[in-house]
Parts: sequence; C-alpha cells; structure tokens
Amino acid sequence: MWLLVAIAGCLGIGGAYSHYLNAILFFIVFYRSKYYSIEDIYYQLASFVVIFLPTTQVWSLDSLLGWGGNVGAVFGADITLLALNVYAWLLALMLLSAATEKALTANWRKGLSFYYFVALPHLTLPYWRWLKNYKLLCQFSSWMTVIGQGTLFVGYFIPALLPLLWLKQCAFGFLLICIVDLSFIGQLFVAQFVLFFLITLGSLTDSASYVPASTPLLGVGMAALFIVFAAIRSFFLELKGYHQWMPKWCDQSVRILSGSCPVKVFSDAHLFGLYIYQVVDDSGKNVLPAFMDDGGPGPLQRWHPRYYQGAMYSVTDVCLAKRYWSEYSGSREDRLDDLLAAGFTLAADSQRLTLRVKAINPSEHYEKNTSAWLDAQWTNIYEGVRQNGKVSTQWLGLPPAVKKTARNFKR
Repeated sequence: MWLLVAIAGCLGIGGAYSHYLNAILFFIVFYRSKYYSIEDIYYQLASFVVIFLPTTQVWSLDSLLGWGGNVGAVFGADITLLALNVYAWLLALMLLSAATEKALTANWRKGLSFYYFVALPHLTLPYWRWLKNYKLLCQFSSWMTVIGQGTLFVGYFIPALLPLLWLKQCAFGFLLICIVDLSFIGQLFVAQFVLFFLITLGSLTDSASYVPASTPLLGVGMAALFIVFAAIRSFFLELKGYHQWMPKWCDQSVRILSGSCPVKVFSDAHLFGLYIYQVVDDSGKNVLPAFMDDGGPGPLQRWHPRYYQGAMYSVTDVCLAKRYWSEYSGSREDRLDDLLAAGFTLAADSQRLTLRVKAINPSEHYEKNTSAWLDAQWTNIYEGVRQNGKVSTQWLGLPPAVKKTARNFKR
C-alpha cells in the first residue's frame, strides 16, 4: 500500500493527500523495519517537507489534467517558503553531522578514508580500484569530502555561492553512483540537490525568496527548533544503555520531530574487522548475490536499496559476538535467519541453504597491494533446512578471526 501511495505522489496524483499518506505509511514501515540506510533518512526527511510544497503546480498529472489539490492554496506561500527553507537547512545539517563525525575520525584526518573507500573490496566497483594506487589523490579526496559536506550551509549566507555548492553536491552524488554504486543513496542525493540547483537558478519559480539564504524570521525559529530536537537525540545516543532504557517509539518520535538525525558514516566501525557473506545452496550457487567471490558488490547491490550491503554489519556483529563476545552470543541471530529466508524466497526449490562468510582485515597503513585483506576461502557458519514449510537453523562453526575491530555491539 505504501509503495502505491509513494508512486502516486511521485507522479503527482492526489495532490497533498498522497504526501500525507506517504509520510504516515513510511513512518509505520520504517518503525517496523529492522533495516535502514541513509537513503531512508533522506526519504523520511523529504516525505514530511514535501507535504507543504506546491508539487501539483509543475511536472505532475494533477497540473496536466487540471485536478487541483494544491496544498499551497490551503496553507499559503509562507508555509511553502518555510518548508523549503527548513528542508534545505536540514540537508545541510545532516551533511554537517556527517562531516563532523569524519573530522573526529583519525583516518579521515590522515586522508586515508577515501583510500579505504576504494580499496576495500565490498564497496568500490572493480574497474575503479586503481584509484587506491595514488595516495595523494586519496588524501586530497578525503579532505575535500569533509570540507564539501561541512561547508554547504555557508552558501545559505552567501547566495552567490549556492549554485556552485549545489553542483558540487550533485557531482559527489554522481561519484557515489558511478564509483561505488551506493544505490539509492547517490540517486536521492543527486535528485535533491538538482532540485535546489534548479530552484536557485529560478527554473521552477520566479520568486527569489525560495533561496534558503532569505529564510524569514519564523523560518529561522522553526529551523532552530528542529536543530534542538536533533541535538537532543544526538545526546541520547551517547548515553550508556540508551537502547535498553529508551523505548523505540520515543526514539523514533524524536527523530520524526527533528526531521533529521546524527549521521555516522564510514568511521572506523565501517573499516576494520568486517565480514561479507553469501547464501549458497548445496551446489555452491550463490542464491543471494549481495557479494561476489572477490568481495565485490553483487547484483543485489546495483540499483537496489542498501539493505543487503548494510546487512553485512549485522552479520559482522553476530560473528564477532559468536567468536569474541560470549556475553552477546545468540543476540541478533534473527538477522541471519532473515538472510536465509530471503535466500529461500529466491531459491524456491532449495531445501538447504548455508550462510558463509569471509573476514576483511585491512592494513592500518597505506599499501598498494591489498590482495591479502580478504580471506581466500569462504567459511560456512550457519545453515537453514526447510521441511514442510518450516525452517530449522543451526551453527556450523566459528567465524574466521579478525585482527582489529571498532564495532560496538551494545548499539
């Protein structure tokens, strides 16, 4: 149902009502889901703000067929202006959050994180891995990423810089699509910033007041309120045992009110001591091709949501708990069950599926030869057998060892 409503909103059918239902239904789906990625954060932010935008006036079936439903006629242009400005500010705050987390990570300050980005086998497409051979280029790209994400909001006070800054973010999004194929993060990233680039140039409206730098006093107050909510949630995330005593509905409510959340991406927890996975049948066929034998992204990562790629972090946590953190052994094993269930869905004739892993142990220093980072052989760790429509599971052995990890199982 949510997908039908979302498609209707994209086509411009149903006016604001499609956007109302989309925001509500997506929140329900998001709240019930165990998996999410950055594209869900972008979508959640956009799905609320778009309610107040006059989306039926341009490029929609409503406007083409004269069906009306213009929310701007109900709330007025001031609300539309406020929503667009808050949207722009929250995007800048999310990027500032990501830049801050990067700046606090030693490998980003050393300029090595972009190197890891293109050297780790599970992220970059094979024909772009040559980039890791140029250390200065990797360092320059690392620092420019942090600077670019952390300075977008500056353009809101210097309107002449905005078109250039929008274009820079669009270029960054295209790189995510082409080099790493971070679907659908890159696609949504590009779509949002192309929108603001066109608005800034006046391609969609004649009103210069839509430029974020001209945010009215009320808009500044609302944006400040949103920032406070985001800061509260960020503070709670740092409290010990947060996920034990803070109810999920309360956490999600704070997130909905803020329209944003702290963004911690590609820190050391996403670099060291990871496991990639495959789900194979008795013949050894990879029935859930999220990762290939060389560790590279599989078909389920290309122009697909990030859930299968993100699932490797759940697999990693379960493997680390099984091998090193006995006090958490048995926790989150339902994530392995989910992968086996997905495998049985795609391999309807299979009665037995095995989840196998390879450990990734990158060097802590720059080196061109990264062939030893990934285990040469797969290790079978978990098995599911389907009988009479029911699946029984069991462990087959310990996961392979890792040399270093920055994962925090408590979170």
